[in-house]
Amino acid sequence: METRLKQLNQLFALLPESALVEADFRQLPWLRFSNPLENVFLRYYDLRFRYWIRAAAVLVGVFYIFRTISVNIAGPNRINAEALHWYTGFLILVVCLAFTAAALTFTNAPLEQIQWIGAPAFMAIAFAVGLITRQQLALGHTGIFTIFLYQAMLSIPLGFRFRFRPGLPLLTLVTAVMLFNLHFGTGKLTVTTVYPVVSSLLFALTMGYLLEYDTRRDFLNQLALHRAEAAVRQLATIDALSGALNRRSFFERANEVIAQAKRNGRPLSILVIDLDEFKKINDSFGHAAGDRVIERFAALCREVISDSELFGRLGGEEFAILLPGFDRSDAADLAERLRVQAAASELTANGRSVRYTISVGVAELQSNDTNVDTMMIRADRKLYEAKDAGRNRVFVDDRDA
Repeated sequence: METRLKQLNQLFALLPESALVEADFRQLPWLRFSNPLENVFLRYYDLRFRYWIRAAAVLVGVFYIFRTISVNIAGPNRINAEALHWYTGFLILVVCLAFTAAALTFTNAPLEQIQWIGAPAFMAIAFAVGLITRQQLALGHTGIFTIFLYQAMLSIPLGFRFRFRPGLPLLTLVTAVMLFNLHFGTGKLTVTTVYPVVSSLLFALTMGYLLEYDTRRDFLNQLALHRAEAAVRQLATIDALSGALNRRSFFERANEVIAQAKRNGRPLSILVIDLDEFKKINDSFGHAAGDRVIERFAALCREVISDSELFGRLGGEEFAILLPGFDRSDAADLAERLRVQAAASELTANGRSVRYTISVGVAELQSNDTNVDTMMIRADRKLYEAKDAGRNRVFVDDRDA
């Protein structure tokens, strides 16, 4: 179950943020979504009903075995010909479901591709059973066997879980074959012989439509739930103003990255960054201008660093960047690039030009560092040295453990 939920989350992660808006529930009656939502739905459908068909095949097979054993216990003399024909029709359903279940188990082919591979075999069975049907009809037997057989044949696409539109050609072909068998066996079509076929076709069409409608509605509900959970997770881990990790999330993930770096023996460095005299910006230009400075600096950081590097807001005007694979020299170069670009940055607030600078402390992972706290202590020390030296500087901790 956990594996399936993980697979569903991976599917939903492929969708852009606007996908749920595009997939208006008014599209449901037409059984069609706009791309890329339709493509993801097809993969969801395949994932969901692989499990469904396997379960259906097992249940139907067990039921058929149980009924067969009960027939043998009852004794063949007590079973009439129509009951045996009933088992013949039921066996068709067992064989088709078992074929699909086996194909789904041992291949990675899409569900509908397997279904259409099995369709010719299904039609061959229909023709073979048609020969028996003609013989029964010629003898005037149009009882439970005939009705059940047609219903079973037209219900098999439901057991396969064909989607409604792709299943229409197969249902139409099956109906035509059955009507041909009826006409060939009796020499004419009557209400008594045509009614089971037509009623079974309408049943299969109605159930096919309703089943896919329900599946699509469930898909949209699952997607909405996924988006809601993602929004909650983002509120819990992301700083709303800067878009960086909040303090708690940064520390949690930083410790995981540090542990991995120590296992692999790779270098790792951290930058602790402070916006110089940020209080003066707030006092001189207002808190809205201060917020814009934070947003601008956060955007600058995201442009400079890659996705593999952690960027967090520790609080107020203080930030941190964890750099896997960077030694102190590489980290100092990146910090200097940030410092230069920040000093060159300019924005306007209330018609006035606003500029800002940053001070940075750099520390590299040492052998005696067990978590991010010990690294930050050294980086913080260098940050305050940079501020005491006049701000707008990068200071590096160059001591080895």
